[in-house]
Amino acid sequence: MKVKPHHHRQTITTLSLGTEEKRDSGEAPKPQEDNFAPARDALSNLDCDLIIHAGGISFGQEAHYMSIFESQEQRADHVILWLTSPGGDPDTAYQISRLLQKRYRKVSVFINGWCKSSGTLICLGANELLMDDLGQLGPLDIQILNREEFGERLSGLNPIEALKSISSQSLELLKQQFLNVRFGGGLSTKQALEVATNLTGQLMSPITAQLDIMKYGEFTRSMRIAVEYGQRLAKSCRGNNLKPDAINLLTTGYPSHGFVIDFEEARESLFNEVNEPSANLKMVAKTLQPFVDTWAGGANNSAMIIDVRHALGVPFSPDSKSDIEVQEDAPIAVNTPVSARKGKATKERAKRPAQQETANDPAQNDDEPTK
Repeated sequence: MKVKPHHHRQTITTLSLGTEEKRDSGEAPKPQEDNFAPARDALSNLDCDLIIHAGGISFGQEAHYMSIFESQEQRADHVILWLTSPGGDPDTAYQISRLLQKRYRKVSVFINGWCKSSGTLICLGANELLMDDLGQLGPLDIQILNREEFGERLSGLNPIEALKSISSQSLELLKQQFLNVRFGGGLSTKQALEVATNLTGQLMSPITAQLDIMKYGEFTRSMRIAVEYGQRLAKSCRGNNLKPDAINLLTTGYPSHGFVIDFEEARESLFNEVNEPSANLKMVAKTLQPFVDTWAGGANNSAMIIDVRHALGVPFSPDSKSDIEVQEDAPIAVNTPVSARKGKATKERAKRPAQQETANDPAQNDDEPTK
């Protein structure tokens, strides 16, 4: 599939690593055609679609996902997104997660490497996470371009951590000064508190004077992006997979942008459904790992996004039994059931009005953040 002109040329939608699709760091090992046989066999035993997103998340990639959906001859009720990403644009991450929610009844995200920043944001809209021992998420601290240093970005947590540190130091200093003046100087409690307050203010004023209120406002506003998007994704997910304080923990609870959130941390503190990948999914991953590794460590504008069934020539069988149990009062699947879609051509589905695609989505018009 050729990349459309308005897409970034470093986003590919096939498994080939041609001359124009090589990374500057080198070419990954290119398996022979027969080496894909284990992945094909394993994929034929999966009752779901499988999409790979390896690399950064950048503007325009949502159109690649739309192209994938429009080209599917048959679509399952369940999709697994194999996501390996250093992060990127949070607006695009939100759009990708919402597109998956609209077109699939169940969304699982498979993580067997790093899935940081905006990659973690996509996970907030999933019904389930599939992680192995090497899978890791990261905090949702938005990275902001440092205008004073070329090519450098700053974490949105910086001003928050700075204020926490100043507050803690000020209270400790006030306590020490009060005790020294009260019991060392023989002053009354009221007098000692007044003297200690003045001394603390004079000692801390050089530090607080360095705070840029306007920059602090810019940082806190940027941090709200992760909070607002996270709340919307959780609300629109069929069966909220987030624990009550997960978004707050992801945005303010970790000390660094690269902090490792592994399987146990994700299951105990953040998500309700975190499971190990199946043997069939592991086999697909083992076969295709060289391609994922090639693109996963690229810049934020470099990515490989593919429909694995289409790439390997393993179409979804409409006669496959789905393993998704749906309650009687559960929302109707946005995409047409497989049995009703059998035999429909791609062009016919592509012409379907957008209203019909999303008419049964209970969160389609959720524009307000969860309170």
